[in-house]
Amino acid sequence: SRPGATIILMKAFAELETAIQAIKMGAFDYVIKPFDLAEIRLLVERAWQMRDMRRQINVLKDELSDSYRVDRIMTNDPAMLALCAATERASKSSATVVILGESGVGKELLAASLHYNSPRARQPFVKLNCGAIPDGLLESELFGHEKGAFTGAIARRTGRFEQANGGTLFLDEIGELPYPLQVKLLRVLQDKEFERVGGETTIKADVRIVAATHCNLAAMVEAGTFRRDLYYRLSVINMSVPPLRERRGDIPLLANHFLHKFAVEHGREIDGFDDHALAMLQRQSWPGNVRELANAVERAVVMSSGKQVFAEDLPPQLAGQERPSEE
Repeated sequence: SRPGATIILMKAFAELETAIQAIKMGAFDYVIKPFDLAEIRLLVERAWQMRDMRRQINVLKDELSDSYRVDRIMTNDPAMLALCAATERASKSSATVVILGESGVGKELLAASLHYNSPRARQPFVKLNCGAIPDGLLESELFGHEKGAFTGAIARRTGRFEQANGGTLFLDEIGELPYPLQVKLLRVLQDKEFERVGGETTIKADVRIVAATHCNLAAMVEAGTFRRDLYYRLSVINMSVPPLRERRGDIPLLANHFLHKFAVEHGREIDGFDDHALAMLQRQSWPGNVRELANAVERAVVMSSGKQVFAEDLPPQLAGQERPSEE
C-alpha cells in the first residue's frame, strides 16, 4: 500500500512460476521458508543500497534536466530566442521533430533540450548518428539482433529503440539513412513496434523520435532519395537553427562562455579577450559554426601565456575566414 516500497516476497514452498511473477510485478527478491536471518539482513541491506542508488540517479537526472533548460541556451538573437520558445512548447508533446541546420550549429543541444524539458526527462535520451555507422550494421544498431542472426552475432544485442523505450531517440544525420531502412523506420513510427534482426518476437516501442540533418530533406524527397511518406511522418514539427554567421551578436556571449569553461578544464587563470581578439572573432564567417568557435577558443586558452587571450593566440587559419571590412 506504500508507493515505492521495496518488496521481498516470503513463501513456504519453492514455486518458480510464483517467483517469476513476483519479480515481474516489481518484487525485489524472493525467499523460501525456513530462511536464515543473515540472509534476510543481507537482502535488506542490498534493497537499501538499491534505493539509495535510485535516489542518486534521480538527483543526477534532475540536475541534468536543469542544465538543459531552454532558458539556459545562450543567445540574444531574436531568431534563436523564438526557436527556444518553440522548443519549450514542443517539448511538452511526444510529436516527432526534425531539426535542420548546418554542421556545428547545436542541433544535438536542441534535441537534448526537447527531451530534458519533456515528461520523458527521467527516461533515456539515446543518440545515433546515421552517417557514422556502416550501412550493413545500421539495422542492428537501430533494432538490435538475435544471437546467430549474422556472422559475428555471438549474443543477443538490444538496439537503440529498445534502449530508448519510454524516452527519446535522437537520430542525427537522418538524411544519411539508407532507403531500405527508411521503410523500417516508417513502420516503427506508424505501428510503434519492430523485430530484432534475425528475430520473430514483436517488440513494442514507446519512443519519441527527434531527427536532425544538415541536408535539404524536401529536395531529397523530390530527387527520390528520401521517402516522401517518412518525410511527412517525421516532419510533424520542423525547427531550423540559424548558422552562427547570421547571429553575430551571440559570438561574444558564446566565446566568453567557452573561455571560462576551458580555462577551468585546463587549469588556466584567464580573465577574458583582448579587444582586438574579440573583434577578430566577430569578423569570422565560422563555416563550422558554434563547434568551430569552441575549438578556436579552446586552442587560444591553451596557447595563451597571460591573463587575456590575444589575437595571436587564436588559430592562424582564422585570418582566411574573415569577412571583408565593408560587410
